[in-house]
Amino acid sequence: MQPVIDGDRNRAKHWWTRNWKWCLPASALSVAGLALVVAFVGLIAATVVGSLTLVRTSSAARTAVARAATDPEVVSALGAPIEEGWLVDGTLDPGRYAKLTVPISGPNGRAHINLEASCKNCRRGLWPFNRESDASDAWKFSTLAVEIGAEGQRIDILAKGTQP
Repeated sequence: MQPVIDGDRNRAKHWWTRNWKWCLPASALSVAGLALVVAFVGLIAATVVGSLTLVRTSSAARTAVARAATDPEVVSALGAPIEEGWLVDGTLDPGRYAKLTVPISGPNGRAHINLEASCKNCRRGLWPFNRESDASDAWKFSTLAVEIGAEGQRIDILAKGTQP
């Protein structure tokens, strides 16, 4: 039998037995750091989706989509039913002013609505909890046109006076 040297005794122990004092806190910090990163990414995603939803569901955007969906020329170009897309772009002062580009699509293609509108008689509270007026006639449009994507065709809904 060979004599056991002090260094050999440490080698005989398992890795965890020798290193748990530094490994356990490092693992806990790694998990906590990962949780913070996931929470931060989730907060940013919730903010982006919430903002898009609030702009997309504003009464100016809903009124514009309703007017486009009832316009015969738009329906013949895109088909029915016409659906609203998610990535609404532009400026919105809830209950007062809107300058938006709203994507829409139908079975036959895609387009976007360009609108500019103002509302002088709309109620405005602590938005989004007290949403602006839902009265579609409260919004006065200065621009309301649909641009069909592939053809570059422009349909001026405002000139026709199409109502929802």
